[in-house]
Amino acid sequence: MKKTITLFSALLLISCSTQEFEMSQKNISQTVNMERTIPTKNYSKNSLVIKFSNGVSEPVKQFLRRYHQVTSHKLCSHCSDSSIELWMFDETIEIEPKKETISNPIGGMNSPQVTGAIKAVELNFDIDLTSANTNLNTNSTNIVNSYQSYIKNTNNGVTIAVFDTGIKPDAGVSNLTFQNQFLFNSYNDAFPQTISGWDFVNNDNNCLDDDPNLHGTAVSYIITSILNTKNIPHQIMPLKICNSNGKSSYFNLICALNFSLEQNVSVLQMSLGWYNNNPNNLTNSIFLDLINQYPDTIIICSAGNLSKNNDIALHCPSGFDSKNIIAIASCKQDESDISDWSNYGANSVDFFAIGENINFLGNQIEGTSFASPKVAAIIAELKYLYPTMTSDEILQNLLNMGIPCSFSHPVKYNKILNP
Repeated sequence: MKKTITLFSALLLISCSTQEFEMSQKNISQTVNMERTIPTKNYSKNSLVIKFSNGVSEPVKQFLRRYHQVTSHKLCSHCSDSSIELWMFDETIEIEPKKETISNPIGGMNSPQVTGAIKAVELNFDIDLTSANTNLNTNSTNIVNSYQSYIKNTNNGVTIAVFDTGIKPDAGVSNLTFQNQFLFNSYNDAFPQTISGWDFVNNDNNCLDDDPNLHGTAVSYIITSILNTKNIPHQIMPLKICNSNGKSSYFNLICALNFSLEQNVSVLQMSLGWYNNNPNNLTNSIFLDLINQYPDTIIICSAGNLSKNNDIALHCPSGFDSKNIIAIASCKQDESDISDWSNYGANSVDFFAIGENINFLGNQIEGTSFASPKVAAIIAELKYLYPTMTSDEILQNLLNMGIPCSFSHPVKYNKILNP
């Protein structure tokens, strides 16, 4: 579906609203540009994400950790898949040579049980998002106290997993439509601590959106408000991978992805992204390996807000070559052209959706972060009406309903999607 882009480089950047995220408090007639600034260098200097091959025993894993001088390791929380680990090393090491050593071991590693035990080794990338200079009056309460009344008694219809800063269901109740139960009920999953989704930042069940701009809440609001209008039964699974300062990691993203896939969630919303600035330094993708195991799961990704050509700028995961991924750019409200700040790409971005003048808590927000959840709502509706619809059939339906356009910068299909 897209230009092939592999996951990683020595300089890879990820952010919860794609690149730049700044929000200033405005009057309702003004526009809030919810973007964040990409840091210049934000990969971890002493940790690596490890993917073991299937069937590797714990004794072999222990041997490999000792052999490679791992000081500590971490498993994905709330995942039955024990093949993915985060390895930590002494801070004095050089992480890229260490990665190469693990990827291409020499000497002492010829045992049949050890050879091929490690399938992939990837850098662990930090997220560093600039907090906005705004103070929204959101009537904040602790989500543990307010959460219960918003969780559905029984899940029905379609589930949409939102990978973001969490959810604040009591935010601006007078302005939002979060009056009804809309959160995924996790009480019956394999992990007794879960309530609704999971907080991969703090490893607990408190998915509070503590981002001052309520980015995750805004994304979830767009999805659920559209589906409510169409009377589509649904629930939002909040997956908090970004903290209050907008920081996350590639490992948290992988763990949250694993969590949602294991629960058979087939619509995943990712208003986040990173750039690969060194296409010569690539590796296998743990991310792609996971989603390729679930061919009919659809991931809707924002394309980014830097007016960049993603065919060149290598924005991920929106630009990955996978039929599971639908990448969304933003167009102007009157559908006259691409939004001034939106990324694009004739190979790496699929469709446009309106990402301007979206009302949220009395502000007008904009960004591909808020164009893409509109498409998530469209796909969720299709999944509800036609549960067995494949990813190829989803794409064909999007092509059929899309409005043809010819803008100053192209995307692959040059069509606008409206819910």
